[in-house]
Amino acid sequence: MLSDNLFASLVEENNESAFGEIPPQKQWIRSLTSSRYQAIETIIRHSPFLTSQFSAFPDIFFKLGSLVWQIEAQNTIDAINLSSKSGLNLDQLKAVLRRNRRRLSLIASLADICGDWTAIEVSQWLSVFAQKAIETATDYHIDLAVEKGLLKLGSEDRHGLFILGMGKLG
Repeated sequence: MLSDNLFASLVEENNESAFGEIPPQKQWIRSLTSSRYQAIETIIRHSPFLTSQFSAFPDIFFKLGSLVWQIEAQNTIDAINLSSKSGLNLDQLKAVLRRNRRRLSLIASLADICGDWTAIEVSQWLSVFAQKAIETATDYHIDLAVEKGLLKLGSEDRHGLFILGMGKLG
């Protein structure tokens, strides 16, 4: 968990003297642009859910000064690729997908609130995640059916399967 004192310092103090009270290991706050600092302040004051996500993903919080949104978003998608090839059971795979959904949602929210992404970019990344999650879940279940002898595939290609997602995919 992140320190409540750090949050309090960010919210209550909005001037250079406040940084003197922050321990040296947290001086990264100086590197925040004003839009990112204001975004953190707004989130802490108005969004308990996103504030809790900072605690769940402290690496994102502590990299805000130098964070490149697209790289973090792609790393999140890549984490799904790696986990889908690691022989997880269904419950583990579900947990990975849920965690990475929350992570990408936090990244997209911050990029949007900071004004670094347009609504189109937010939608695109959420769509990329949704597609990867559907592919991963589908591949898992097809592989399981093949393993149990319930399904036979003619080749490694999975052509011919069409999945239409309507509405909320989360």
